Amino acid sequence: MRLRTPRLVVRDLAAADLDDVHRILDLDLQMDDQSRELRARWLDWTVLDYEFRRRAHQPGYGEYGVALRDTDELVGLVGLVPSLMPFGLLPAYGGRGVLAVPEVGMFWAVATEHQRRGYAAEAARALIDFGFTELNVARLVATTDRDNVASAAVMRSLGMTVAEHNGDAPFYLHVVGWLDKPDREPDWPSG
Repeated sequence: MRLRTPRLVVRDLAAADLDDVHRILDLDLQMDDQSRELRARWLDWTVLDYEFRRRAHQPGYGEYGVALRDTDELVGLVGLVPSLMPFGLLPAYGGRGVLAVPEVGMFWAVATEHQRRGYAAEAARALIDFGFTELNVARLVATTDRDNVASAAVMRSLGMTVAEHNGDAPFYLHVVGWLDKPDREPDWPSG
């Protein structure tokens, strides 16, 4: 994948990106226990995944690098990934009485020294456009915990409906943002 924005390029990751990937993902609380060796294996798998998805004529789901257009410096990561979570627990999401709801999830992570410059939102907007126009995704979701105020702010800046949940929701569903494709029908046609 190669998406261009005014300042960024969203691109496939490469083995040479390991140092930057390791540095960027050390910021992610869900991945802070991963060694460099484990991240190297993940990166090898990610690079192979690009190849084999293309060979199988499958869509561009996965994790991608966010690089500055001018220098190709890797400043972050974004992704479109399958997300099967208990969204049905969340009344604001429409809690259709179904516990596990499959969606297409988005994520973003930006290196500390590059935060507060709008890179996460800019790269995520490119993924939203790709997801809605190229993949024909009906809805995109993003999730985070209550402490990640910056991620929730990105969700809002993208125009997502954002709901905070208390009670029985797992920590990673404390804040859920979703964005429906603009021309999406409210429900699948019956018949």
